[in-house]
Amino acid sequence: QLTSWTGKVVSGAAHYLGMIGATKVGDSTTNRLVPGVTLPYAVKKSKLNELTGAGYVTFITKTDGVRVVSGELATSNASDYQYVSTSLIIQNIVGKIRSAADAYIGKGMTQVLIQSLKTNIDSILRAEAAALTIESSTFDVKVSGPGQITIPLTLVPAFELRQIYIPISLSV
Repeated sequence: QLTSWTGKVVSGAAHYLGMIGATKVGDSTTNRLVPGVTLPYAVKKSKLNELTGAGYVTFITKTDGVRVVSGELATSNASDYQYVSTSLIIQNIVGKIRSAADAYIGKGMTQVLIQSLKTNIDSILRAEAAALTIESSTFDVKVSGPGQITIPLTLVPAFELRQIYIPISLSV
């Protein structure tokens, strides 16, 4: 719960959802400033880490204001979709591929059509690599049955920067 400008205690869920909707593809809500919010109390960093690890969105007060601790999602540790940034990248790319592929629905399924679809998908993935949202990708367009195509897709997203280590050695 957060304290609003009016002093009332409110949920931060709607505010956070709005932040996700305004987050650029490839970025995250991790460490984002939460404007117009003050926290009623401080929570130890170890407890914030535990809550974040359990899938809760938590906030922390820093010198410049309240910030999101981590843009994690409530998924298992084995999930590929642990972070907001990854989910936004996947949603964006799959949406673009579906939109491009929609133009082929209802057309005769020839090798020319399949190659054209491959070329369109390749263009989409190259543009995403140029936009730095993905590191690499592989895909294929396979005929999976009469009138059906399957597009197996492997993406390596541009993972968000999560930690910076500064090892220090002192010498005399």
